[in-house]
Amino acid sequence: MKYSIENKFKFLIITNTILSILITLHILIFPSLFGTTAINNLSILSLLIYGSLWFYSLYMLYIFKKTGIYIYLFLVMLGILLNLFGNTPNYTKYVSTLSTLEHLVIGSIITIIYLTPIKLKFFR
Repeated sequence: MKYSIENKFKFLIITNTILSILITLHILIFPSLFGTTAINNLSILSLLIYGSLWFYSLYMLYIFKKTGIYIYLFLVMLGILLNLFGNTPNYTKYVSTLSTLEHLVIGSIITIIYLTPIKLKFFR
């Protein structure tokens, strides 16, 4: 069975969404695994804002809206900066594996957006 690049792209968006949900739920449900016994209100608010923008950008990518690319890239770069300069917790093997898989998917999505004919769907 032959799949189009569009189907592969949408599969990656769905995969990214699932991985993001699993990581977020794990952080919210098991905060003690991240070195804290409770997540404060500011952390929850920050996570909700970042997560909402993240899932919005994934939706915009899924329906091929150019603003989705800009939000997605901004959040990827913001995430990198937060990991570099923030107090990064020690992840469990489970979250570390999910995070690694998510980063591979993110790289694939960005590559497809800019290096395949699918970019024409965004920039028309």
